[in-house]
Amino acid sequence: MSRILLNLATAAVLLCVAPAAHAAQWATTAPLSPENRIATDAQVVLTPDGERIVAWLDTTFNGQTQDVAVRTANAGAEPGPIQTFPGVLTGMQLAAGSDGTVALSWVDFRNHTIHIARRAPGESRFTEATPLVPTTTEDFGGGQLVVTNGAAYVATTSFSGFRTTTSSSVWLARLPAGGNAVQLVPGTGAGGSVDHVSFVPPAASVFVQSLSMAAHDGLVTLTWQQDNPAPDNSGNRGTTTVKVARSSEAVTAPAPLATLVGSNTSSPGANPVAAAGGGRAYVLWHSSSRVLLADLANPGQILQVPADTDFRSNLQAEADGSGTLVAAWEAAPRDRDTLVAAVVVPPGQAPPPATRLTQVGPERSLADLAVAPDGSALALPQHGSGFNTSFQIDGLLRTGGSAFGPVEDISGPQDVSRLGFSQSEAAVAPGGRAVAVWAAADHSGTLNQRLRLSERDTAAPVLGTIAVPATATVGERAGFAATAGDILSGTTISWDFGDGSQADGGVVDHVFGQPGPAVVTITATDEAGNSASEQRVVAVQPAPGPGPSDEPAADRTRPTVSRVSLTNKRFRVTRRGTAQIAAAKRKKRVPAGTALRLTLSERATLAIAIERRKVVRGTLVRASAGPGAVTIPFSGRVGRTALAPGSYTATITAIDGAGNRSRAVRVKFSVSK
Repeated sequence: MSRILLNLATAAVLLCVAPAAHAAQWATTAPLSPENRIATDAQVVLTPDGERIVAWLDTTFNGQTQDVAVRTANAGAEPGPIQTFPGVLTGMQLAAGSDGTVALSWVDFRNHTIHIARRAPGESRFTEATPLVPTTTEDFGGGQLVVTNGAAYVATTSFSGFRTTTSSSVWLARLPAGGNAVQLVPGTGAGGSVDHVSFVPPAASVFVQSLSMAAHDGLVTLTWQQDNPAPDNSGNRGTTTVKVARSSEAVTAPAPLATLVGSNTSSPGANPVAAAGGGRAYVLWHSSSRVLLADLANPGQILQVPADTDFRSNLQAEADGSGTLVAAWEAAPRDRDTLVAAVVVPPGQAPPPATRLTQVGPERSLADLAVAPDGSALALPQHGSGFNTSFQIDGLLRTGGSAFGPVEDISGPQDVSRLGFSQSEAAVAPGGRAVAVWAAADHSGTLNQRLRLSERDTAAPVLGTIAVPATATVGERAGFAATAGDILSGTTISWDFGDGSQADGGVVDHVFGQPGPAVVTITATDEAGNSASEQRVVAVQPAPGPGPSDEPAADRTRPTVSRVSLTNKRFRVTRRGTAQIAAAKRKKRVPAGTALRLTLSERATLAIAIERRKVVRGTLVRASAGPGAVTIPFSGRVGRTALAPGSYTATITAIDGAGNRSRAVRVKFSVSK
């Protein structure tokens, strides 16, 4: 959120104070899905221009309809209208591309069709394409969706187990950029599938399942497992083979990455996961309580992630724009409750030891992991998940290349409808903007489960209109007013009048007891504890006397500011503090910082407003300066904010102890890169 900087009014002098950051809290919307319905399969994306888009399956109590629903829910704005795609639909997925293209996909179980609806950049509604009808009688399961280079890809598995021949397949479909029909991306399996296996009992069984997909710059990576259980009482062990295929226009033939051998006739399972980014593609899986991975640039080298815990379940992974791999999973020390573990693997390097994101305590599952192109990541641990129970969603944020932060409460304790289940999903943008969507009962007395969206609130509120008098008189009431806003939560306004007195509220008044310059601080605080402050200097005049007397006449003489100059009229911003600039030696290149020199006729408070294009960028204040020669070092920063390159004007005003204000004096300077 950008702060609003106001013009320097003639009524008062503006002073900029850096926003204050507090422990991060999460701001949650009102329910986004209809009442008297069950919202499941919650999904959320953040588009490159900052839009928040949520989607879910909207189900009636009797299950006769299960529609796909989607709407925008932008911060600080009313949620957009709900767009619905009706039917008895499953496998709904939502994804966004780096160009702002957003896509929805789902499977129509009854009609054996694969559907994609797309919203191109600049559009407000999704347009459904002509669905794909694959040449198979197998029933489709859940899907995976990615958007890359404006095209949307859907991968799904299918299964048939109620006929003479039992079969299963892997499929890949695409809605090309600018296209209006979902197309099969042809593979080498039966009917154009990516992979297809079948058996006729009593022959040994074989299945393909546990599909995962990732994409980067138009190249799609698919991975799945092929299970080969051994016949009962055969004395043989079942196996699981991790397979991979890649595609842009057509799919390569499936290739085995690893074969795992079980401890009995059952297949051990691997649940492989694909991740792609920065020109790299990875496949991860689990085996013998350990996490393994292969960089597809060198698929023959299988690496194990060192860990002091055993893998339990729910492996998730994504790669950022540099090709760095971020993975998380549920793990546990031996004979202890589950926790969430993670690893970050730079491209081309061996994986370091996994770290524990949560500690042993309440048993936690991993609801989701999201990774942004700059490496920012959001993990969503959850505890109390399941049917007919309560749950809580927590968050752990990694900003850029830093480590994951501490656990933060997102949802608080929530209840799940007996007809639904707890589920949440994360999205994160470069810089660490983080959101989570989740569904829970709304405690309205009606059986339901409704969708909510939470965003991590670290932005300070914005102070709007501020009305502060330029002058006041001792003993007389003066009025003050201010407005403030925050896009994620409500705000409160507080006042500090610089004389030990405070007040709260948007409209207040105050009586000053002493003449002289009074620095009034106005602070806006949001519900997360983030705050922003600005200041005004009020010239407080003495109370008028009762008439002629022997008392000395009140001071009515203005201070004067003269001989104003800058040591460097052209300089660059320095990272060092302003106080250090005066001691710095000048270099041959453009000097760092400058110093303002002037002469004051009497002791006074100096207010130095920094303007560019008639907009005040901030104000420096120096109390009790002078009389005589005064030097004020300036780094080129106002608070924590560095001035952008360009031309500026510094307006200097002095206020003496009697509240008299000098005439303004101006000096020009420029900031270089």
